[in-house]
Amino acid sequence: MAPKIISAVFPDVSDLGRVAGFELGFRQLNPGPAPVSADLMLGEWVTLGHMTFDRAYHQLGTPPTGMKTFGIPVRGLRNWFGRNYDESSILPFNLPGGIDGVSQSGFEACTLSVSDDSLRSVSETFRIPVGDVLVTARTDTVIANSRATQMFRRLISGHFEDRQLDREREEEIIVALLHAALSGSANVDKSSPASRARAVSKAITFVNDQNNEAITVGDICRNTGIALRTLNRAFREHFGVGPKAYLIRQRLSDARAKLVRAPGNTVIADVANRHAFWHMGQFAKDYKAMFGELPSETLKRNQN
Repeated sequence: MAPKIISAVFPDVSDLGRVAGFELGFRQLNPGPAPVSADLMLGEWVTLGHMTFDRAYHQLGTPPTGMKTFGIPVRGLRNWFGRNYDESSILPFNLPGGIDGVSQSGFEACTLSVSDDSLRSVSETFRIPVGDVLVTARTDTVIANSRATQMFRRLISGHFEDRQLDREREEEIIVALLHAALSGSANVDKSSPASRARAVSKAITFVNDQNNEAITVGDICRNTGIALRTLNRAFREHFGVGPKAYLIRQRLSDARAKLVRAPGNTVIADVANRHAFWHMGQFAKDYKAMFGELPSETLKRNQN
């Protein structure tokens, strides 16, 4: 299901709250009109928001029900529950009394809401524990800055650039959130070289048995029982790339093999779609990056 994308300038922050499912009681702290520029991406499992405020606010409110919601400050948050905080941290919003922060003029932030059911499902599929901060949030608890947190923040930012939010990307976001919420020791892969070799063999067997159907990393984990951490490490050791990159390159290679043998009346979009590439601009870009030529050049060269 394609995400619903809303880009708008809302007359008041409460208007944005209603669209995003928040109950907001913001108090404006400096005078002047208060339009809010926002982008919202509403997927099946995930809702992403990006907004900027022209005025300072005492931010009060509650997030959507049935979801775990987080704030990703970019700039201009003065304090959180009256305390200073690390600007690279992630702020849990599911607090008993709601949120309480103070923002300056020029405030910018992203928000992420994840359905409770999808959080449990992805945790089980990828065999990633749900960190305590995702279960019981406190006013003095944040998801602290770490390598995993930084990767999560970059991932969220990237989705507002490409404006795509399919099921695979939603899973990727939730996986990144789960990793960010875990301590370093809880997030370490402890598999042996032999078990990782077996994981690669089991994963490749599953991939090959799908008869060129598009599959995701989640499909591999779900059907083989291999933990994501182990799968990532095993593929990087064996192939030099992670499982997601491997799957994309497999599909690109299969598409190229079809184009190399294709008759002159072949429609490139048909070949791309058969290999689960739905965005032709991105397909052409990835194809050229991989093979040094456009799909049309491969097809044309074959006809000469």
